[in-house]
Amino acid sequence: MAGTNEAMNNRLKTALTFVCAEHPYLCGLASEVEIWFTERIDTAAVTASGRILLAPDFFKALSVPDIAIIFTHELLHLFRRTHERSEGAPDPALVNIADDFIINDIISRSLDCERNGTILKDGLIWEKFLHVFKDSIKQPVRPAHTYSLEEMVVLLQKIPGANTMRPWKRRDSAE
Repeated sequence: MAGTNEAMNNRLKTALTFVCAEHPYLCGLASEVEIWFTERIDTAAVTASGRILLAPDFFKALSVPDIAIIFTHELLHLFRRTHERSEGAPDPALVNIADDFIINDIISRSLDCERNGTILKDGLIWEKFLHVFKDSIKQPVRPAHTYSLEEMVVLLQKIPGANTMRPWKRRDSAE
């Protein structure tokens, strides 16, 4: 947890404890990741090598449960091998976005949480997306977690601009 103070470390450790309690299959990954703060990103990201990147201002505004959701999201990218699965794809960003929808749905259902009270309300939520773009898809749709990554990519390829969406919106940004 490079470049962190004691209070930040405590918040990070508590959030990782939440992740392991809710998702025991992620404990091995959680114990191996490195957490870095950087201004180079707006919100959060994970590298293929297991480095979770957090924007300091974004992190400061989050509750510990929201940090746990962010960590779960990023760890699921590693668990689901999103980076490797996007290699050689015509649009790697679209592969990542497709997995963002699936991952956010998995998290929402596994926590059985009300999205409005968490960072998930600011994320890529399949149902919100469908409400806006259902006419572009022109086929029956299912909950995001029931699609394979490849199926989700095919659906999103039908939506102009889908590859520019982001998994999280900064809470301090204007809508």
